[in-house]
Amino acid sequence: MSRILLLALVALCLGYALGNPCRSADASKSCGQCIKAHPDCAWCTDPNMKGSFRCDKKSEFNFNTCPAESVYQPKAETLVAEQNNFHIDQPHPQDNAPVQMHPQQVIIRMKPGDVVEVPFRYKHKSNPSVHEFAIQTSEFKSLGIDVQFSVLCNGKKIEGRNCHVVREGEITEFYAKVILNECRQGGDIPVSIGIFGYNKISASLSLLSVDVSAKNSTFINPSRHRVTAAET
Repeated sequence: MSRILLLALVALCLGYALGNPCRSADASKSCGQCIKAHPDCAWCTDPNMKGSFRCDKKSEFNFNTCPAESVYQPKAETLVAEQNNFHIDQPHPQDNAPVQMHPQQVIIRMKPGDVVEVPFRYKHKSNPSVHEFAIQTSEFKSLGIDVQFSVLCNGKKIEGRNCHVVREGEITEFYAKVILNECRQGGDIPVSIGIFGYNKISASLSLLSVDVSAKNSTFINPSRHRVTAAET
């Protein structure tokens, strides 16, 4: 029994400016606008900075313009909350069925240009109509992201979504490389991941916001709602 996995990508989005986007008028308005402008942008938090641009490429800051400890540039973060994820073979509290895939919910905080690889493990259960391991996903190309998969198949890591001939009780490791190319919608971006040939019984939706208006960006705990998904 497989469960939908939702990757909530918190996309820090803003159009790129020509030249140095970090020095644009919009990027200079606030720390949040600066960080959204481009993956290379950083914000100087020193109130007594001597430089001309509080938002600039990180490589442009130096001791004379902004001390290193005052240069803020958040990196991509991955959150796998224990309370929202259950280990393989652990009974799921919603229906008491053994969990087959871990993790079930991943939250990724990233900005355009970031690349994050997330590992997963799947335990195979016999199904007369399924003779190989195959990953399937919801549509994501229109969301401005790319998700590339690789599978540890028979001891060898291969690119793609398939592994031929999986055995009962065998645990298959696979990896999702998430690339945020651009932002085409605001807010969270959900992507579901499942295993072909099995029912997707339920999914948890992660609803969260990220504060990028100050140096200490924080997650707000996601709300969780039960939804019913169609069978594969």
